Amino acid sequence: AILFAGGKISLFIDPISVILTIIPPILLVFLSGQKKPFIHGLKIAVSDKKLKDSKQENCSRTFDYLFKATIITGIILTMTGAVLLVVSKGLKADHFRVGASTAMLSTYYSLLIGFFLYLPIKLKSDNM
Repeated sequence: AILFAGGKISLFIDPISVILTIIPPILLVFLSGQKKPFIHGLKIAVSDKKLKDSKQENCSRTFDYLFKATIITGIILTMTGAVLLVVSKGLKADHFRVGASTAMLSTYYSLLIGFFLYLPIKLKSDNM
């Protein structure tokens, strides 16, 4: 993919897409009162700490929710980027790039964050 972009890794780094992919699911977890299972899951990720069965189950559910919510957030941002592409068809090239980067990179980041961050923590909490 980097070779396709002309060898520029900077074309794949979009902080806005990362923030829009990470913040909404975590915000929903905190607003729903699942702050403690989220923190326990982060502790499980960095150590081999064993939890009680009820905490382990809550942690597993929380990170399963985060995994699914991150993928859904990526899909919503992809549709938003597609709408921006259609709207900016007759505008300057900068506006076109915003829609294209939002459409492509939000999907990319949601898959990376979901599969390489939340899913391993969920599986680790399931197997403890």
